[in-house]
Amino acid sequence: MNESYNEIRKERISRALELSPYLEGGLYDFDDGLKVLCQKSQRSSLIIDGLSFHNSNPLTQVSINNDQPKHFYGRIMWFCSSGDIKIFSDDETLIICCSKSNYLRKINNYDYFSRFFQIPKLIHRDEANNILIEEFIDFKGKNNQDDDVILRTIYEDYTSYFVNINNPSTVNYKTMNNLLMVSSRISHLEQFKYIIDLIDPSLFGLEFPFIKLHGDLWTANLLLEKDNTNNRGLWYIDWDESGEYIFFFDFFKFIWNELDVNCNYTYLEKYLKGCFDCNFENLFKIFQLEFLPEHRKSYLCMFFLNFILDETGMMAYKAKHQEIVDFRTKVVPLIQDF
Repeated sequence: MNESYNEIRKERISRALELSPYLEGGLYDFDDGLKVLCQKSQRSSLIIDGLSFHNSNPLTQVSINNDQPKHFYGRIMWFCSSGDIKIFSDDETLIICCSKSNYLRKINNYDYFSRFFQIPKLIHRDEANNILIEEFIDFKGKNNQDDDVILRTIYEDYTSYFVNINNPSTVNYKTMNNLLMVSSRISHLEQFKYIIDLIDPSLFGLEFPFIKLHGDLWTANLLLEKDNTNNRGLWYIDWDESGEYIFFFDFFKFIWNELDVNCNYTYLEKYLKGCFDCNFENLFKIFQLEFLPEHRKSYLCMFFLNFILDETGMMAYKAKHQEIVDFRTKVVPLIQDF
């Protein structure tokens, strides 16, 4: 174990012990990446599907005392990249926000987006301690047979959302030139000039709607309800990356995340072959725009440019650096073949 790993491990063990009143008593293990602490009995949970654990390693184990008073009976603790902590019980999710701004952001996102999308209900708000409790969605694992349902539901939900918010008071129109002008002071702009060069020049001066979107849409943030007797179907979670993006951002973020994280090229290949053209044509029409099939590659690169330039600080750029490299190596050669 390197020094950085040991420091993170010690800090997270300390934090887990500090928050032990929210955890059911017993022996807990960290996963190999120190993202999750869970009871041994919970290793098969879909919440942590895909994470790996040492079979037996005292250095990554934590014993939680069951004698102390409990405020919550969680059995899985998730350390989020934002600094927040999520603790899962069988029927609720406790969210301990690391700051007031994170707490208020979650409240604002829920109050806004829950009007248009199916989001787990916030059932408790504790502003004094920056704590939220939301309902736990009993979800099932996804397989290839679920693709059509997921894609159809996303398309229907976003179509309804676009129609509902399409008015001058909620839609901000700007061009890609505007985006580049705001970011022109960034010293590392030249490092992804290749993306700019892949976009048809005629698109830089066109005005596109920039609206509030999820910002990190992919299958990990979509839950298929296990008991669908009420036809509630698909749930959207983890809105922490929400912000104002070009209106088609979430569709391409879905395609990109599935490719980059899950190594699933299916959605990108279908898009490039025109399988989604009809859907995009209808979405563009909502904003009185025309989707042009010859610009498929350009739209994809416009999304990625928006993704890179969303936050102009150097720290944000460093966090996205690997994705910039991945886009160049995984996507560019493929789209050049179409």
